Amino acid sequence: NSILHAWARLGDVERCKKWMASILEAGLTPDIVSYNSMLHAHATQGDAERAEELLRSMGEVRPNARTFTAVLSAFARSGDVEGVTRVMQFAAELGVPADVIMLTAVLGAFARCGDVEGARAAFRAFRAQGVQPDARAFSTLAQVHAGIGQPEAFPAILEEQQAAGVVPSSYFFAVWLEAHRTTGNSDLDAEARAVLRLAVEHTAIDRGVALALVRAVGREHATLVMREEADADVEVVMG
Repeated sequence: NSILHAWARLGDVERCKKWMASILEAGLTPDIVSYNSMLHAHATQGDAERAEELLRSMGEVRPNARTFTAVLSAFARSGDVEGVTRVMQFAAELGVPADVIMLTAVLGAFARCGDVEGARAAFRAFRAQGVQPDARAFSTLAQVHAGIGQPEAFPAILEEQQAAGVVPSSYFFAVWLEAHRTTGNSDLDAEARAVLRLAVEHTAIDRGVALALVRAVGREHATLVMREEADADVEVVMG
C-alpha cells in the first residue's frame, strides 16, 4: 500500500494500475487504503468518470469519507455539479455521512476552476444534508469568489458565518483583502481599511492578513493603515 500511495500522490495512474494488478496476482485482496490511493491518482489526473467507476466497483470493500472526498473533488475540479450531486447521493445510499472535510475539499476544487455557481450549489447541498461548515469551509467558499474578483460577496459570507455561530478565521480576511486587490478598485485604501477593521473586530491580525494588506496597498501605505486601524506594526506582525 505504501508504494501504491506514493505513485498515487504523483498522479501516476498507470503505475498505480500495474501495482494494483500485482496485488491481485499475488492473491491478495485490495483494502480501503489501496482503493483510496487509486482514487486519489484518478482525481489528481482529473479523471472523474474513471474515479466514479472505480468507486462503484469496490465490491465488499466499504468506501469511507476519504474515498468520497477524492471522487467528489475530481468532479468539482472539472466543474461537474451533476457528478458531485450523484456521488453525494451514492454516499447517502451507502450510509456514509457527508462531513465538513468533504465539503471543504469540494469547495477547494471549485475554487481552482473558478466555478462560483458550482461551489454554491455544493455548499447548499452539503448544508441540506446537515453538514455544519466550519471557519475553513467558509474561507474556502470565500476563495471561490476571490478567485474571480468578487469582494462584494464577502459581507454576506461573513453574515452566514455569524448566523452559524462560526468565528471567522484571519485567513478569511486575508482572502478578502486579496479579492479587493485583484479587482484594481480605485478606492482600495478605503476598502482595505474597512476589511482590516472587521478583522480586528472578529479575530487576531496575523502574518497572513499583514501580507495581504501589503500586497493590496504596498508596504509603506500598509504600515500606515495597520497602525491607524489595528494599532499594530506591519513589520512586527509579519515577523
